[in-house]
Amino acid sequence: MLPFLPSRASSFIAVSLVSVSLSLASCVKNPYIWFDQIPVTSSEARLNLIKPGDRISVFVDQHVDLSGAFDVSSSGDYPQALAGNIVLTGQSTEQAALTIRTQLSRFVQAPTVRVSIILPGPNRITVLGEVQDVGPQSLAYDQGIVGALAAAGGLSQFANSDSIYVVRTKPSALRVRFRYDDLVAPNPRATGFMLQDGDIIVVE
Repeated sequence: MLPFLPSRASSFIAVSLVSVSLSLASCVKNPYIWFDQIPVTSSEARLNLIKPGDRISVFVDQHVDLSGAFDVSSSGDYPQALAGNIVLTGQSTEQAALTIRTQLSRFVQAPTVRVSIILPGPNRITVLGEVQDVGPQSLAYDQGIVGALAAAGGLSQFANSDSIYVVRTKPSALRVRFRYDDLVAPNPRATGFMLQDGDIIVVE
C-alpha cells in the first residue's frame, strides 16, 4: 500500500502508477528474478546506450568541422551543423555512428563516423511504495539502488526490507528483487547493480 502523497506530486504519481501497472502486467508470468540471477556484464556494456544528458564525442574522418563533443538534449538529439539535429537516444554508440553516417551521406561521400560517450548524464528514476518521499529522481549514472533509496528519505516503517524491486521495461520487461541487507552488507552483486534511465524502484 502506498503512503499518503502530497498534492504537488499527485499528478506525476498517477502517471507513474500507470507505467508501473503496465510494467508489472508484462511480468505476470515471471513475477521477478533475484539480483544474483542476472548475468554479470561489464560497466562499459551497461553504459553503451545513449540517453538525454549524455556528453558524446562524434568523429567524422577528414571532417573536423563535423566532429567534436556534443551534449544530447532532453529530446534525445544532438546538433549536427550540416544535417541538422539527429536523434540518438536509446541507440548504442555503434548504432548512433550508423545513424549519423546515414544522415551525413546526403552531403558527404561515404563518411566514416565513430561515436563514444564521454560523460554519461544522470539517470531519471522513479521511486514508489514504502519510502518517505515517493516520486522522480535524477541520479548520477554511477549511483545505485541505495543512493536512490537515500534520496527518497529511506524506507518507511511499513516497508518490507526483503521486497525491493527494480522494474525495467527496456530493452525487455524485467523485475529484479533485492533485500535491503544485501544492498548495505554490502553484497557486490547487489551494490554493483547499475540503474538505467527510466527504471522504477518499488518498495513493498
